[in-house]
Amino acid sequence: MIPLEDAVTARLESHGERFEVLIDPDAALEMKRGEFEGELEDVIAAEDVFENASRGDRPAESALEEVFDTTDPMEIIPEVVERGEIQITAEQRKEMEEQKHNALINKIARNAVNPQMDNAPHPPSASSGRSRRPASRSIRWSQSRRRSTTRSTRSGR
Repeated sequence: MIPLEDAVTARLESHGERFEVLIDPDAALEMKRGEFEGELEDVIAAEDVFENASRGDRPAESALEEVFDTTDPMEIIPEVVERGEIQITAEQRKEMEEQKHNALINKIARNAVNPQMDNAPHPPSASSGRSRRPASRSIRWSQSRRRSTTRSTRSGR
């Protein structure tokens, strides 16, 4: 188990109920992506499912049974993480934004041409400078990489 101060909340709302679990932020992202291969006991902060984790409120067993067909927290926790929302850390958000930015730069470098240089491709360094990027162009880290880069290149941003 991990310390409570290192955990983030994964939240799932279903059937009018809220279910929250406390889990390691990196493991939660791996689970969400389907890449998690560790032991669940090593990445959770509490072996329990909460209705409100900050207050320690637990949902009714009938609600757990209705939504998950079980009351075993070790079966419910992965489902809450995979189907629900994760509160990610600022560091993780920054890393995801950087990955999206790099994917967008690479797509531009592969697909765009520079008409000033006889239709030669744009080098990645020409479009990667943050000072050259207008403030109105933001990368949505919550969208899939393909969707956000397609949207940005199609709209000319």
